[in-house]
Amino acid sequence: MLTIGGMMDKERLAKAGIDLQDMEERFEGHDDIFEKYLWRFKDDKHMQGVREGLAAEDYDKILEEAHAMKGLSGTLCMQQLYLDSSDVVLAVRNAEYDKVSGLIHKMEDSYEKIMNLYV
Repeated sequence: MLTIGGMMDKERLAKAGIDLQDMEERFEGHDDIFEKYLWRFKDDKHMQGVREGLAAEDYDKILEEAHAMKGLSGTLCMQQLYLDSSDVVLAVRNAEYDKVSGLIHKMEDSYEKIMNLYV
């Protein structure tokens, strides 16, 4: 659960990789708006797309999906997921394909920390 008594559990958000200071600034203290978009993130399919791209060795798909995740995670102040997504995007753009799988696994770890907020 994201809330305790109607208020966001900011300690859990921070442990999951949410930059609370960035969140406060970006959403101007409107926790309700942030939480609304955080709930929508739960149904996002970009990580699934990255996984599919990796399984098929389709680097164009990996790039497209990781880039979308980079933008979404940045908007939602998911600092570590943003950084990990950025690393995947950069590796694919630089044709460093031997690094991509390991970077995606790191990205998945950050993603799972966020997804654990919903349980």
